[in-house]
Amino acid sequence: MLFDWDEEKARINFAKHGVTFDEATSVFNVKLMSQTFEMDDDLRPEYDFTQLTVVARGQGRKRSTITVQLDPDVATIFPDSGAVNEALRLLMRLIKQAPSQPTEQSLTASKSS
Repeated sequence: MLFDWDEEKARINFAKHGVTFDEATSVFNVKLMSQTFEMDDDLRPEYDFTQLTVVARGQGRKRSTITVQLDPDVATIFPDSGAVNEALRLLMRLIKQAPSQPTEQSLTASKSS
């Protein structure tokens, strides 16, 4: 398999991650990926981390994401999350500016007068 890359991007990647693109391409070496490695160790049972819960750390870990599936006709008008958020914020502003809607109780009171 042959790889071609931009030298400037390769330089930036190495500065950021400490890995050259040439080294990164080694993950595509099928012979290496097909090998199985057997570990011969004497770990105690209390060091079994297979049931360990992974906790997110670092930047962005507190950000929550809600996934909403749009119907196809809606998705043609709102193609990405930015468009959906912009429309919803506009709707929120309009709701806040709209005069309050009469409640059922106030409608009943006005009919009886």
